[in-house]
Amino acid sequence: MELVHIVFLALAGFAAGAINALAGGGTLFTFSALMLTGLPPVVANTTSAVAVLPGQIAAGLAYWTDIKRYWKQWLPLSVLSAIGGLIGGIALLNGGNETFRFLVPFLVLLATVSFLFSAQIAAFGERLAEQNKGPGFAYGVHSLVSVYGGYFGAGMGIMMLASLPLTEGREYHRVNAAKSLMATIMQGIAVVLFLIVGDIDYAAAAIVVAASITGGWLSIRIGKTIPTHFIRRFVIVVGFSLSAWYFVA
Repeated sequence: MELVHIVFLALAGFAAGAINALAGGGTLFTFSALMLTGLPPVVANTTSAVAVLPGQIAAGLAYWTDIKRYWKQWLPLSVLSAIGGLIGGIALLNGGNETFRFLVPFLVLLATVSFLFSAQIAAFGERLAEQNKGPGFAYGVHSLVSVYGGYFGAGMGIMMLASLPLTEGREYHRVNAAKSLMATIMQGIAVVLFLIVGDIDYAAAAIVVAASITGGWLSIRIGKTIPTHFIRRFVIVVGFSLSAWYFVA
C-alpha cells in the first residue's frame, strides 16, 4: 500500500470516527475512501463493514443496561436483524462488483437523503406507531432495513429511527438502545460472512479502525466547541458530492 493511501485512509477514518460520535454518517467517508484508493466496490464495502463494526459494538455496549432489561422483547427483532443481515451480505457477495458499482450512486444518495431528513423520518416512525399498525407491519419494515444493513449499511440507523418506534414506542433511549443492538447484529452477521467467504483488505481495515477510534475519542473532548448543525451540513454536502461523483465517474 502506498504512503499516500495510508495517509488518506487514516484521515478518512479519523473523520468518520469523529463524525459518528457527534452526528452520524461516517460510513460514507470510510466506504468512499476505500473505493478511492483503488479497491473494487464490493471489497471496499466489506472492508468498510469490518472497520466500522468495533464502533457499532461500542455503541451497543453503552446501552448494556437497557439490553439486559429488554432482550426478551427484542428477540424477534434480533432474529430478523440476523436473517436480514445475512441475506444482505449474501446478495452483496453474489451480485458482484458491476452490479454493486451500478447501485453505489443510488445507495449513497439514499443514505444522504436519509441523513438530511433524519428528524422527519423519526417523526414519521412515531406517527406510524401511534396508528398501531401491528407487529406484522413493524417486523416487515425492520426486515427490509436489516437486508439493507447487511448489503450496504450507510444510513441504516436513521432508517431504524422510523421502523423501531413501531414496536418500541416513543421513548428515545429505548429506541436508541434497540437501534444500537440491531445495527450490531445485522452488520455483525454480515461481517462474519465476509470474514469467512468474502474478500477483505485487512491492512486498510486496520488503518481505518485505528484512526476512527482516535477520531471518536478526540471528538468527545473537543466536539462541544463545534456546533452539531455545522457537522451535519458537512456530511450532507459530502454525501451529495460523492453521489454525484459516482453517477458520472
